Amino acid sequence: MNKSHEKKARRIATLLAGYMRDNLTPPEHDELDEWVGSSDRNMRLFEELTDERRVQLALELLNDNSRGLVNKLNHDNEFKFASSPWRQCKNYIRRLISGQLSVIRRSNRILKNNRQIIHELCKGKGTPINISKKQLERLGFSFEHCTSVRMQESEIIFSCYEYHYIIQENESLFIDRAI
Repeated sequence: MNKSHEKKARRIATLLAGYMRDNLTPPEHDELDEWVGSSDRNMRLFEELTDERRVQLALELLNDNSRGLVNKLNHDNEFKFASSPWRQCKNYIRRLISGQLSVIRRSNRILKNNRQIIHELCKGKGTPINISKKQLERLGFSFEHCTSVRMQESEIIFSCYEYHYIIQENESLFIDRAI
């Protein structure tokens, strides 16, 4: 495939991903509309890639097995494209998904590690506990990852699964299961 076709396939794949995430700018939406309307083949491809049933199947595969969607793209005839530009588009989408899965897996490992650290600290002591931020950092806790953040009165409450913590002014953490 020549560079021009590859560049076009990457651009269309990016626009399709943006369309599915509902975050295209108006000019990008116009560009995608122009591409879809330029041929029946493009229209069919667009309909296949944005079909809710297929998207739902992909999400189920993603939830059931992080490699499932990539395997589906590799082996299922429904997801295969005949011409070289569309194979390239499919391959680019597969790489985007694989990259996103890699980020998700890494984040999940960090979150599980954070939860395990808190769980071990609370074991035998129960909750609530106070611990210094430096101690948690030495144990490998990542403050860049949490499962949720919320405000309660004037405090920011971070969550790591069932554990919740508040970073206090003295750089210590108040950790509890229910805040």
